[in-house]
Amino acid sequence: MRKTLRLGLLAVAAATSLALASSAFGAYAPKLSITRSDEVTSITFSQTDADDATAKVTILAPAGFSGGFVQPAGTNIGTLDGSVVAGAFGGATVPVAGTIVAGDPTNAQLMAAAKVCTGSETHAAIWLLNVTAAGQSLPAPLPLYLDPISTPPFGAFASASIQLCLPAPPVASFQIKLLEASLHVGNTLNVFVPAAAGDYRWTAINTPYNADNTPNAAATVETQAIDAAPVGASFTAKRLTKTRRVKHKRFTDIFYTYSVRLSGTLQAGGHPVGGATVDIIAGADTKVADATTNDNGSFTKTLKLSKTTSYHAVFNKDDEPVVGASCVPPLPLIPGVDMPCASVTSAGEHATTEEQRVVKPKLTHKRIKNKRPKH
Repeated sequence: MRKTLRLGLLAVAAATSLALASSAFGAYAPKLSITRSDEVTSITFSQTDADDATAKVTILAPAGFSGGFVQPAGTNIGTLDGSVVAGAFGGATVPVAGTIVAGDPTNAQLMAAAKVCTGSETHAAIWLLNVTAAGQSLPAPLPLYLDPISTPPFGAFASASIQLCLPAPPVASFQIKLLEASLHVGNTLNVFVPAAAGDYRWTAINTPYNADNTPNAAATVETQAIDAAPVGASFTAKRLTKTRRVKHKRFTDIFYTYSVRLSGTLQAGGHPVGGATVDIIAGADTKVADATTNDNGSFTKTLKLSKTTSYHAVFNKDDEPVVGASCVPPLPLIPGVDMPCASVTSAGEHATTEEQRVVKPKLTHKRIKNKRPKH
């Protein structure tokens, strides 16, 4: 881990006290969550408007994850979306969106901004968030500062840090106060992808502003998200044929009806995901049925087959709070006192399967002669 990140945490610890730590927690309770699919990893920070505005967030990616976040300048990393309260728009909650692009970590302007945020001009990578709020672009990109971690105290449980500093709302563009921001990073870049299947903990160190718009180190809290990775889904579609015979004196009518049995399984981190919703899609985008995965992560649905159809399944499970959970490991706020653990969430999972084409035969009726009895 970089020396500047260690010094920053020590400065937080030195600036606070046990009494301040216990009283500040109620005014600031953000949340970190992860949603993972077979194509995208989404990292989400969120808080309510009742929370104090956020000054800085440091997100620690779990140990055992790839370090593919160092990309050539101009590389498209992914997209972002979320919401903010905008004082310039009458205090309305407005949506934000944008793109994530790799910046040049040797750019003098970016290095100067990094010094103000993190205490160091140099970082392994800088990502630039090109943000629009209510359709209007912010005057300048918002930088994220990324570095690998391999040494104590965080090297035992983290592989990389992502640092973000936000201006106080009165001086921010459009007087913005962040409510939610999701970074959607494509897995094809091998960014934040684990080497082995399992359940991993992401950690965030969150510091809010005081009422006088100075960082409130005493109110710093820890949040965590449990990430089950990787995510994978299976899906099969099998045609079933049912026959009905109507026997007459000289012949027998055989009537054929067809159905399709659809089944699939969702897994994350090497284990089944129960309670996930399943949308069954026919063709490009026509939802024809839904289901819920059982404790084995699987579902089965049978539908009438009226014509040749291609099916696929879309699995989804939202992130959710882990009630009663503690942050592991707890991080120190002051010597001998841990940061309050504001929240722990379990990851959301999403997967879209490949299409399965099921052919409906043209045969619906056949008449056969009855065999005459032998004398």
